[in-house]
Amino acid sequence: MFSDKIKDLIDTISGKKTLFIGLGNYLRQDDAIGLYIAKRLKQELNKKNFHFLLAETTPENHLNFITEMNPEYILFFDAANFSDNVGQIRLLSQKEISSFSTSTHTSSILLIIEFLKKCIDAEFFVIGIKIKNNSFGEGISEETLQLANRFIKFWKNETGRNNS
Repeated sequence: MFSDKIKDLIDTISGKKTLFIGLGNYLRQDDAIGLYIAKRLKQELNKKNFHFLLAETTPENHLNFITEMNPEYILFFDAANFSDNVGQIRLLSQKEISSFSTSTHTSSILLIIEFLKKCIDAEFFVIGIKIKNNSFGEGISEETLQLANRFIKFWKNETGRNNS
C-alpha cells in the first residue's frame, strides 16, 4: 500500500533522534492532514527518541527549537497536490516539494530546510499527502482521514516490527 521508500525510512530512523513536524492549516479542510498525522503518530509511537512538533503554517517560528533539539532526522508531513488521485502518500523529492506543496505556510519548506542545513547536521524528508480539498472551512474529508488512519496504522506496525 505504501512505498518501499517509506518502509526504508521507517527502518532508517528506528532508534535515531527524529523530529516529526506536522504542517498545515486547520481552517483549510484537508490541509490540516499533516497536523493530524503528526499528532496521531505522537500518540501511537511511544519511543523516547521520537519528538513531535505541530508547526501549522509557520515552521519558521520554530527554527530555534529545532536547532537546539539538533535531531538526526527531520520529517515534515504536509498536504500536497501531486497528480495522483486522493489516496496517495509518498516521499517527495526536492523538485516535487516546490511543485506540489499546497503552500498554505508562510515560508517554503525548501527555504526552511536550506536554513536548517546550515545550522544542524540532519537529514530531511517531506512526506506529501494527496488531499481532496483545501477550501476554507474546518474538518478533514472522510476520504483523506481514512487514508491518514491507514498510514498511521502502517507506520505503527512497521515501527513495532523494527523493535522485535
